[in-house]
Amino acid sequence: MAINFDNSNAGVITLKPASSGNFSLVLPSADGTANQVIKTDGAGALSFGSATIGTNAVVTALLETVTVSGTAPTATFNYDVNTQSVLLNTANAVNNWTLNVRGASGVTLNTTMAIGNSITIAHAQTVNSITFYNSAFTIDSVSVTPKWTNATAPTNSAGTGIDMYVYTIMKTASATYTVFASRTNYT
Repeated sequence: MAINFDNSNAGVITLKPASSGNFSLVLPSADGTANQVIKTDGAGALSFGSATIGTNAVVTALLETVTVSGTAPTATFNYDVNTQSVLLNTANAVNNWTLNVRGASGVTLNTTMAIGNSITIAHAQTVNSITFYNSAFTIDSVSVTPKWTNATAPTNSAGTGIDMYVYTIMKTASATYTVFASRTNYT
């Protein structure tokens, strides 16, 4: 197989397989971002995108990104699913807070997830009193009522240690979600 670069047709690679015929691949016009792969549309056009795991794939171990923050949550704070799977706030909570889940700054969760996708996130919050807790939950700044373990939403902190909130978010339609939630205290 030979690879020929044609200056008159910049960005195009023509491959000549051992058998007869040619086929061309059109390179992306710009570089991708970190951790992206080159993908094909099946018709010769190449682009950058995220790697995906196929149906029935076997995963031995999954490494998740943890953000360790030395600050307490503000009244409303954003949880960006594109940059973390777990958030650990090491400073004691000083107020109740609303957790707003989004894709990233300027990117909605609605555009990040397809209908039928789910994502599980965790928020570990250091606490030293029974006063402060995650009192509200939003996705893309729109209120969503989670379905809590044992049908009971928290009404205070567990006391001391770390309260671990875990949310499984299922996208059921455009900007429509079912959220399952739990809170466990670790001391």
